[in-house]
Amino acid sequence: NEEPNTKAKCLTVALNGSVGETFFQFDDFITSDDNAVLTLKKKYNPYLLFYIGAMIKNHRWRYNYYRKLNISKLKKMTIPTPYKNGSIDIDYIEKIVKNSYGFEELKKFF
Repeated sequence: NEEPNTKAKCLTVALNGSVGETFFQFDDFITSDDNAVLTLKKKYNPYLLFYIGAMIKNHRWRYNYYRKLNISKLKKMTIPTPYKNGSIDIDYIEKIVKNSYGFEELKKFF
């Protein structure tokens, strides 16, 4: 029984195996170098993390077992982000996420 080595409320992106699969982690967990762990630099916002996760999943087709995703490629990935008055439009992102299929089931974990 190992103790979790990573805190919850972040994204994991598979760098090996099912390359590009992205998951929101609700609980503390154990991970390895086969996953990238993404957290927000500023205040925690689950809607922004869900949005980023969905956008990363849209890039999965680019990668596979032989064309692996890595941290360098992940950092260069372009994620379309709505802006308003020069800042990320968090309100719009929140609306997108709240109107996504299945969100009602997920919001109880926030």
